[in-house]
Amino acid sequence: MTLPRIRVPFFVLLILLIAMISAALSVVSYKMANEASNLTASQNTLSMSTETLQSIRRMLASARLVTRLTSHSTLTQQEDLESRLDQLGFIKEALTDSPTISAIFIGYATGDFFLVRVVRDQQHAVALKMHPDTRLVVQSIEHTDIDQTTPGSAAKNVHGRFIYFDQDLKRISQSYRPDYAKSYDPRTRGWYKSAAATNGLVTSAPYVFFTDGKLGQTLSIKSPDERSIIGVDISLDTLNDILQSKRITTGTHSAIVNDDGFVLAFDYEQKLSETNSPIPKSQAVNSNAKSVTTSAQQITSSVPQLKSLREMNVPIFSTVMSTFHERDSAKPVLANFNVDEIAWRVSTSPLNIEGGSPFYLVIASPDHELLANAHEIRRRGIFLAIIISLCSLPIGYLLISRPLKKLTNNIQGLMEFSENSVPIKSSFITELSTLGIAINRLRQTILAFTAYVPRELVRDLVKSGAEIQVGGESRYLTILFTDLKDFSALSETTPSRELLQRVSYYLELMTLAIKEEEGTVDKFIGDAVMAFWGAPVLDQHHAYHACHAAIKGQRRMVALNERLVSEKKTPLSVRIGIHTDAVLVGNIGSLERLSYTVMGDGVNIASRLEGINKTYGTKICVSHAVYKEAGERLWLRPIDKIRVKGRESEFLIYELLGIRDGSSETQATETEQALCELTEQAYALYAVKRYTEALSAYKDIVERFDDTLAQVMCEQCQANMTVEGSTPTQPL
Repeated sequence: MTLPRIRVPFFVLLILLIAMISAALSVVSYKMANEASNLTASQNTLSMSTETLQSIRRMLASARLVTRLTSHSTLTQQEDLESRLDQLGFIKEALTDSPTISAIFIGYATGDFFLVRVVRDQQHAVALKMHPDTRLVVQSIEHTDIDQTTPGSAAKNVHGRFIYFDQDLKRISQSYRPDYAKSYDPRTRGWYKSAAATNGLVTSAPYVFFTDGKLGQTLSIKSPDERSIIGVDISLDTLNDILQSKRITTGTHSAIVNDDGFVLAFDYEQKLSETNSPIPKSQAVNSNAKSVTTSAQQITSSVPQLKSLREMNVPIFSTVMSTFHERDSAKPVLANFNVDEIAWRVSTSPLNIEGGSPFYLVIASPDHELLANAHEIRRRGIFLAIIISLCSLPIGYLLISRPLKKLTNNIQGLMEFSENSVPIKSSFITELSTLGIAINRLRQTILAFTAYVPRELVRDLVKSGAEIQVGGESRYLTILFTDLKDFSALSETTPSRELLQRVSYYLELMTLAIKEEEGTVDKFIGDAVMAFWGAPVLDQHHAYHACHAAIKGQRRMVALNERLVSEKKTPLSVRIGIHTDAVLVGNIGSLERLSYTVMGDGVNIASRLEGINKTYGTKICVSHAVYKEAGERLWLRPIDKIRVKGRESEFLIYELLGIRDGSSETQATETEQALCELTEQAYALYAVKRYTEALSAYKDIVERFDDTLAQVMCEQCQANMTVEGSTPTQPL
């Protein structure tokens, strides 16, 4: 007994697969989340280190530029206070454009000293006990000429003063400070000595400014003539803001310390300095001149000093300091600590500053905060696994089974070349979306293919599934050729872009007329159009439809030319030739490149008929074969018998003027109908060689209608009257 084959719907199998995957994911999600959290913490630490280092470098770069520019200014060469005050505008701009610079000063070899300190706002001025409008403070020490022979003259000729300016550099007040002038000599200061002993720029180690208790550094450099030393004080106070804005988690602590573990910045509001304590030598030593032990503001025992990382009242930092000696000045060092039963992850990253001792960014984050996302992911993973398993049945049907069925039906309709088939909407499921896009592109490709190959041929090809092969068959068809009059001359005088646009209008117009009459556009040959009727779909009235399309094209060219004339452009004139004959039709070419086209003598005749229009001044020239197929439904007038190259026999050709269908678009006008009747009468005389009477009849047509064809036939009559029957008709 054979058991029946079990068929399981696809979405049921999908449910089972989802349940298995969900269970597996719930097991591994926690480990993956742990790894992701560790990676994120490391990336955040690296990013924070990089951004902090860049911020410090930007502050120093701006200050270095100002220091060097000031060293090359004329301020370094001025010998009196008034000349130095004339340069105050330059100093103001430098201080305004560089918010981290707090003061710019110059020490001269004569002992003179000129310092400009910026007061950023009214609150700052009030805090410094100055006039609220004060924005610049000048501290000046000047040495006038000293008489060495007179005791006490040196002290009398040293002047110290503070001058206060508002934001427009208007002097607010001035106070003399003789004690300041006698007690301060810039030549004895560390910033002066270190710069004087070095050819380049000197950067001090970070320290706390005596004036405002803020963290900063001093840059100094000697002038090119070595007669003065330029100094710039910069504030590192913004480092605290950087650390606070980059906090990884709420419980994270971060600090920037110097090489000896003293805090330069901290991510919580906390005072970083204290007074009345000995100053550690490491804070006062200049990074480029180790022999100098103090900076310009570190003079007395009351100068504020930095706190050690141990003194920040953060237990984890106290523990970190025990391993601070293991730091690496080239790369970050990661470590794990347990403090008060809390696991911490600590990174110590070097911040190497050019020309200075390295700083270190210390970041300590509690494990439970770093892994909070991992715990949440695990909990959600279990919950989602249950929900997915319960919801898989309807979701699997709605999102998988039904879309697949629609895709299958759409493919079936595409194989049948159904015109009612609509594009497939995009799905959020990648595979279904990709398959839908592929089907839509296939549809677009097939539709685009029908612009090159007849639609019925494509439909038969898709339905059969057979390979395309080279070959054809003989079939009785009607072929049409169109061409623009004087196109070569037009192309020489018309810009290429405009020419392309105008030709496109004409080609679109003719193509639409051919399509409306169920014709097949074979190809475009420059400004020429080749089309045929009767293949690939059989058409019992192919000649009539070809003539109908020709009349439509000519009538619509009238409207196009009216628009071109309104745009002051040269109108276009189209000539058309139509012939019916037995030709070879099919896939012609090679397997690499095929073309569904027609070949044979009939094609050549249709092409020659289009050219004959030029000789007789006509617009649509058709052969006698067309006349035999559809003459009773057309308004035609005979032209003449011709013989084309390659054929010995003559045949009569006609000009097509309209369709006998009653349509307002294609019906011949009364004038055209009259032309047909009168021309037929004149040609009847011409055909029996009654040239004198024919000439009179054609002249009457010329006088009444100014008809070009009649004028040509008048010339033919006169020529035949002169040499009647002496020469055969010449091939055209």
